Amino acid sequence: MNEEISQAERIYDEYRKILLDRQLSNSERYDGALLSLSTGVLSLSLAFIKDIVPIDGLLITWVLVVSWVLFAISIILTITSYITSQKGISTQLEYAEEYYLKSNKDYLNKENPYSVWTERCNLWSGVCFILALVVTILFVSVNLYEAMRMSEKKSNSVPIF
Repeated sequence: MNEEISQAERIYDEYRKILLDRQLSNSERYDGALLSLSTGVLSLSLAFIKDIVPIDGLLITWVLVVSWVLFAISIILTITSYITSQKGISTQLEYAEEYYLKSNKDYLNKENPYSVWTERCNLWSGVCFILALVVTILFVSVNLYEAMRMSEKKSNSVPIF
């Protein structure tokens, strides 16, 4: 019976390690993707203004400013999550030392506040990114439509001499 339990514990430990490795990999890719996409779309939106639509013809410019703020928040939260994640790992190592080496049972399931903040930063950076993307698409769509409408209006007008 004890052999079955120890074999189940070994299988569980291996399975847990695989899942934790996957979780770490997913977290790294998520952070990298958000950072790359946020900075990329922010750059594209800046280029859109400069190269496609004349600044004096822009509509709902406040929407663009909102998208920039949301992209900036997404970037800041992603970078913050790197910092809180590192602090969370250090704190978890301290907890492990207390539990395993000093036999302090209070540290077995002690909540790590830095891990909580890392999860919150990751969640909100994703939410801000999605909102910024939606708002940017709205801004671009409205202004492209207006630019096309103005272009058609100019080409349809007949000069009077």
